[in-house]
Amino acid sequence: MVQNNVFTSNVVPDEPGVLLAAFDNVAESQTCIELLNRTHELWCGKSCPRDMSCTFLHYPRVKPPASSSRNVRLRYNKSTAHLFSVTSSDVYCVNTPQLHQHNFWPLLENAFHKVDQARARSGALPVDYTDWSKKSNDSAGQMVRYMCRDVLQWTGCWVGEKCTSSECNMANRYTAFAGIPDDMCIPPLDLVSGRLRLYGRTCRSLVEEMDEENWGRDGIHVLASLIRQYLVQYIEKVEDHDSSKGKGIHDQLNDSSGVWDSTIFHTHTGNTYGVLIMVARLHDTGLLRNEWLWDSSVCNLISLDVSKSAMGIYTIDDFAPTAIRGESNADNTRRVHAERSRKYRSLYSDLMDDLVYSNAPECIVNYAHSGFMYSLLGHRYAERRMGSRMPITPCMEEELRRIFGTEPVDAEVEDLYQQRKMERA
Repeated sequence: MVQNNVFTSNVVPDEPGVLLAAFDNVAESQTCIELLNRTHELWCGKSCPRDMSCTFLHYPRVKPPASSSRNVRLRYNKSTAHLFSVTSSDVYCVNTPQLHQHNFWPLLENAFHKVDQARARSGALPVDYTDWSKKSNDSAGQMVRYMCRDVLQWTGCWVGEKCTSSECNMANRYTAFAGIPDDMCIPPLDLVSGRLRLYGRTCRSLVEEMDEENWGRDGIHVLASLIRQYLVQYIEKVEDHDSSKGKGIHDQLNDSSGVWDSTIFHTHTGNTYGVLIMVARLHDTGLLRNEWLWDSSVCNLISLDVSKSAMGIYTIDDFAPTAIRGESNADNTRRVHAERSRKYRSLYSDLMDDLVYSNAPECIVNYAHSGFMYSLLGHRYAERRMGSRMPITPCMEEELRRIFGTEPVDAEVEDLYQQRKMERA
């Protein structure tokens, strides 16, 4: 296994034991804002100005230089997008801006101060452990079990036959932790405290494995990316659950003609960056350009959204990165949404071409467009369209037992889930 595939700054020493010490440090956090600050320090250090140059919350993109490329340009690109009107990509937007318009820091700090104050008063929020999957789950255990089915189908798209080998066990478990906050609203402090266990394993269990294998700074970025995901997933759901408090971060970022802010925030909620580091290590890529990692991570989610548009389910997403909500003028809403959709899909075409022409490794390019395959072959979005679950096949059941285990969640999380389910009935 190649060590330290990703070049990062020397914020954290690349020494044995540092990763586990970093986890134990963030796990001491008592509030969400403290967790955000401690995790950010792992990524940027103490001197970060916390503006749009901060690479923990933003992506100040630099176009990768073109080189002699062995890659073949994807057939769905800026020259062919107009042929596929079902995806609303009938017009390619030249020079779609790849610049931030909002500094995420004051938005998140303000939002988490409110959350921490509410949690200090009540100890928990009504949204904690609620179901956001839209699939009529009977239990938290069923949700996690089906998520792990999705995970094996995801990793199958990314690493092929390796997906069910012991070599991929850590990637499968990490992807499960990255997948579940999309379907269930999980307080981020529960991730680092160990309250959240998937098949009996905690986040710290994963970190211990990575530390034993000397993941170094790769492990720091994988851990920080996961915590960042839980933070932004949580704040989206908290703000959406109580819209009486005014416009949330999601709607503020979508309330502009540009799409870069909402696209990068969406990428954080999906944690495609952290998962891609796992995929890159499985492919033994060696050192990678930062732009390749981020561009591929962004494109991965856009390819999913383009496919979901074709399937007719993109519009039912709670936090679609092109959605305009709360606008009283319906005609204006449709116009702005159509414009943002064209720019969103144009970003995909631009970033994909840059990946190809800068000679990014094949596994990085494949990851970027894998949403097209996954959306069609996987069960996740077919179930989203149906609003219910499909039976898991016997061979998949056997793989789930062998790779993950037999008890998806602990009794405490199951009880919390059932309590919220009864409250919402």
